[in-house]
Parts: sequence; structure tokens; C-alpha cells
Amino acid sequence: MKSLKNLILLLLALSTCCINAQESRIGPGHTFTLRLAGVPAEDTAQVSSNYTLSSDGTFRLPYLDKAITAAGMTATELQDKIVALYKAAEIYTHPAVTVSLGVATAEMVISVGGEVRSPAEVPYRPGINLFAAINRAGGPTEFANMRKVKLLRGKSEKDYDLRRVTQANNPELQAGDQVIVPGS
Repeated sequence: MKSLKNLILLLLALSTCCINAQESRIGPGHTFTLRLAGVPAEDTAQVSSNYTLSSDGTFRLPYLDKAITAAGMTATELQDKIVALYKAAEIYTHPAVTVSLGVATAEMVISVGGEVRSPAEVPYRPGINLFAAINRAGGPTEFANMRKVKLLRGKSEKDYDLRRVTQANNPELQAGDQVIVPGS
């Protein structure tokens, strides 16, 4: 009797897990796999692929002229939207679309370190700039050399003088950027 009760509890837990997985929503930086059927084979090969949402929550599909906003949608909602877009554009009459959600391809953070009060990974948000990221990490310490703040992006490295913040020397950041405030 006890094992039957445990089995029922396990099944309930698994069904809740599966329901939550089905309700996962896609966000910026997430990948998903799209499979297209019910169309010519060459179109299936052209459209069926892995896609990644940009930082503004959009992506592009072949044959459609506008970026598609998908942030916050479930796989089912996105499938329905893609079918509707292809039909509305009169590209396909009866497309079948399957979307499988993946995971974030890159963490949506900015690393801020060096002479800041609370070195941290600051959450990325569109529009965040260099000075704002430093302030989100507690601001510079009294030993900070704000004349030579380093921004590392991919393989490039650039210094910024933030003693006086202007639009020209306070660039907008991207997810994955690293900011280093050196000591004096």
C-alpha cells in the first residue's frame, strides 16, 4: 500500500513537471528548433533550422520580410504565429510547424569587476550603458581609476575615460561584455 502511494506521488510530480515544461516561455538569447512540413521539400530544408532570439526578443524567418517577435511565447503560441504569418503572406496555404524550445545560448549578464564596491554579474537589459553597469555593481571605490575603464567585448578591448560621462564615452553594453575598473 505504501509503495502504491509513493508511485502515485511520483506520477503526480512527473505530470506537474511535464506540464510546466510545456508551458516554458522563450526569451532573449534562447534557442529553439523549428521544423516545417506540408510545403515543397526545398522550402522545408530552407526554413527548418535552429533559431536564436536576439536581445530584443525577435528572430527572422526565410521568405518573411519582417522580424518576428517571440519573447514570452510558448512553443505552441509560436507555432501558431508562424503558421498564421506564412498564410497571411500567402507563401504557404497549409504549413505544419513544430517548435521545440531550447535553452539560453549565452547568459544575459555583464561582468563588472576591479575597483567597484560589489563586483558582480549585472543582469543585461537593453539600453544599459557602461556607467550604469558600474553603478549596478555598487559604483567605483575610492581607489578606482575612472580614466581607464576597460570594456572587453569578444576579442576587442577598449578603454574609456569616465571622469566626465558623456554620450560619446559611455557606450551601450551587450550581453557577455566584461567591464574592468582598474585601481589607481
